[in-house]
Amino acid sequence: MKIEKYLSKLDDDNPQVRISSLIELGRKKEPESVSYILKIAGKEKNEDVRAQIAICLGEIGSVEAGDVLIEFTKDSEPIVRMEAASSLSVIGAKGFTEAKKSLETLISDKNYTVKKNAIKALGLCGDHDTITQLLGIFEKEGSSIEIKSIIAQTIGQIGGSHAMKILTEWALKGSMEVRRETINALGMLGDENTVDLLIKIMREKREDKVIRKYAREALKNIVTVARDRYLTIRKKIENYF
Repeated sequence: MKIEKYLSKLDDDNPQVRISSLIELGRKKEPESVSYILKIAGKEKNEDVRAQIAICLGEIGSVEAGDVLIEFTKDSEPIVRMEAASSLSVIGAKGFTEAKKSLETLISDKNYTVKKNAIKALGLCGDHDTITQLLGIFEKEGSSIEIKSIIAQTIGQIGGSHAMKILTEWALKGSMEVRRETINALGMLGDENTVDLLIKIMREKREDKVIRKYAREALKNIVTVARDRYLTIRKKIENYF
């Protein structure tokens, strides 16, 4: 087996050796390595190695890793919780339903970076109920502009009529900062369904100049995203001819 030499080093006394082996196992994405990684995960004492275990399991993307990643979301070290959140989003998108519940718990984490990663991760496996929880954080006094922006992006990724209704309201009627970050998020999402809304904002002469500028930049970004998608699809098709 190609991965045996890396698996054998997961018990090495040197943490850096273990980390290097996990990096290689993540690159190779061999499902056969998951069961062995899961065996050593529970007894690993080094937080950097535990974090790399979480990263590796996310790169391999096996639903089999779900329970260990959930345990990692309860780890005492923020770096481990942060990486567990990112990896849970991957297997959550593949059908591991317990991922959503753990990520929804992490969005209230005291560590800013963990909270941020958990909110981003929910974009891949969140649902209507998740949007309700995110709204609570968005409206909470003291939530940073960055967090509000990430929430707007995540709600857009979750999608659906409820999500678009919320983002439309924020883009039109929120505070200056909320409107700016929501419009920016709409541009990053590249959803063609928001084009009419952004054009309306951009063309409204009574609108604030900064908001109009953000709408214009968002439209440019949607065009860029659409172009990139087109080129990716074209390349895939051309590979068959």
